[in-house]
Amino acid sequence: RLFTDSAPEAIVAGLGARDIEVDQSASALDAILGLSRARVIVTSRSTFSGWAAFLGDSTAIWNRDFDFGASFPERPGLDLTH
Repeated sequence: RLFTDSAPEAIVAGLGARDIEVDQSASALDAILGLSRARVIVTSRSTFSGWAAFLGDSTAIWNRDFDFGASFPERPGLDLTH
């Protein structure tokens, strides 16, 4: 499932992937709660995805160039970089 505040069509086209379900949450609160239910979150450089990973105790995949530790405590075994 894709959670984005950008134009979802542009993101899906840029990924070149098929069968991507775009989140249709009515509010940011609904979206962050929905995202927090994911087992694995491929994060963006945002605190939104970071908070969702933290709230859901989910595995998070972070860009290695993003210092997520400045905003969130490191969670060994749950926070991965690529």
